[in-house]
Amino acid sequence: MTRPGPTLRWFLGRALDGFSAKLALFDALVATTLAVVAGVFMRIVGGPRAAYEQVVPMLGTGLRWSVALPLAFAGLAAVESDRKAGLLALAERRGVSLSSWVRGRAVGVAVMIAVTVGVPMILVSVVFAGLGGGVEGAVARLSLVLPSIVTGVASGALLGFGAVALGAHVTSRPLALAVLVGSAAFGVALERALPGAPGAVAHALVSPLLALERLQATLFAERGASSAAGATGAAVVLVVSFFGTRIASAAIDDGRVQS
Repeated sequence: MTRPGPTLRWFLGRALDGFSAKLALFDALVATTLAVVAGVFMRIVGGPRAAYEQVVPMLGTGLRWSVALPLAFAGLAAVESDRKAGLLALAERRGVSLSSWVRGRAVGVAVMIAVTVGVPMILVSVVFAGLGGGVEGAVARLSLVLPSIVTGVASGALLGFGAVALGAHVTSRPLALAVLVGSAAFGVALERALPGAPGAVAHALVSPLLALERLQATLFAERGASSAAGATGAAVVLVVSFFGTRIASAAIDDGRVQS
């Protein structure tokens, strides 16, 4: 009887391979602690009606750079490493398709990013709800839980599936970072050339990290947030989630044929 393929737990464990991925978890703990300390300080200085709500989206942005990106970079060469180690061939002999393996790797990275970004934001929102301001203040801060969940899931989906898709073509972290920086620079140029909503939408389309920022700004109703850019960010997340593993699988198959 053929043994089943790896479980989600196995893929989650593999998403933490390497020192940088483990350090990212420590960074998440530190960032969460600092956010709570900042909230307590604001309570002491500004009273029960201080603008705690600003801290949660700031925490989300910081976690994407300090936690999500290292986890995504760790997932860049995951499938290629599995191929070199013979795991792909072994899985296929046991009836696990290439697309299923790639999807498992992407989901493992995505879930880990979603948890390390979303859970700290949720915890901080709940802690802030208990810092005073009456029922109105508590409800206002608890209302940050839902956008925190969506932000975490969106970050995991875009960066997790995006990392596996990009890693099928580029396994070098410096080169992958250059791609991200280049796309961000191109997005800035587009936004300057197309002022207003069209430029914000175009920027979100070509820059994944900016797409997440615009989506988060819309979810948290931040001042100056563009609904069109937020919707574009959501669309980018959905497209990458749907096509990411398909792109990666096709690239790996092409590489096999050429070799």
